[in-house]
Amino acid sequence: MLHCYFFTPDGKLKAANDVAGVRQAFQDGALYWVDIEDPTESEEEILWEIFNFHHLAIEDCIATHQYPKIDDYGEYIYLIVHAIEYDKTNGAFRTSELDVFLTERFVLTFHYQPMRSTTQRRHRLNEGAIAPDRRSAFLLHQILDNLIHNYGPALEDFEKRISNIEELIIKKPDPRVLDRIFKFKKETLNLKRILGPQREVINRLGRGEFRLIPAELRAYYRDIFDEISRYAEITESHRDVIMMALDAYLSATSNRLNEIMRALTLISTIFLPLTFITGLFGMNFQHIPGAGSWWGFYLTIGASVLIGAGLYLFFKFKKWV
Repeated sequence: MLHCYFFTPDGKLKAANDVAGVRQAFQDGALYWVDIEDPTESEEEILWEIFNFHHLAIEDCIATHQYPKIDDYGEYIYLIVHAIEYDKTNGAFRTSELDVFLTERFVLTFHYQPMRSTTQRRHRLNEGAIAPDRRSAFLLHQILDNLIHNYGPALEDFEKRISNIEELIIKKPDPRVLDRIFKFKKETLNLKRILGPQREVINRLGRGEFRLIPAELRAYYRDIFDEISRYAEITESHRDVIMMALDAYLSATSNRLNEIMRALTLISTIFLPLTFITGLFGMNFQHIPGAGSWWGFYLTIGASVLIGAGLYLFFKFKKWV
């Protein structure tokens, strides 16, 4: 789906939703923003037929699962960033790749999945909310600001799941809890692989490396950098919490195993003299004291009960049970 915004000669913002409208606005030098969502083949072709972007940038743009990066092609900047959402159903982060071409006059965004940041910006433009600063670098700032700001709710949902895991470990640790811990650990590592290079992309935009970012706008990008740095620190703290949860699980299971082994050891200790008594009087000899008397059986049972009870009371006195 194609969304195109351009300015008329009298300064009004108009929209077009077809390739012809994009071509005409580009030729008139009136383009403001082109947002290509889940493109068709004809919509992909405008990248080289109308805008004549570098073939390497187009290859990266059309390919999926690219890591965040930024390249300077002189007349335009090409960057890849990622939006994230947390899927509460399967407990996993869902990332969406956003490819961006920034020129001196307009911004082109390209993505295969619907994205909250671009949708929010389109709704604002459709409502007539146009920023006083109409430069393409400021529009890019608005898009990236929305994209990074949406990290907050996703990380909050993830943090709630981690807190629930800690409660489960305390109440009843079992293998299912361990599976969830390893899943959360994997999600945190995947998120770090995105946040690390994406943080560097935002940092480069704000430190004066590219001429297409005016000096007076770099402070806005540094503000985005501060926000994504905070989210990176939160992700690192989540990783620490998950590792502590793993240690707590292993400690809890180890303590539980120790309790079981102690109980089995005490039972074995109690039954050891009983086994000796029954084995002694159960030997196949003719002359065993008390073997032929009526009180032999009761004496053996009584001695076994007294010895077992005595050992139990001794363990109780020592606070071993």
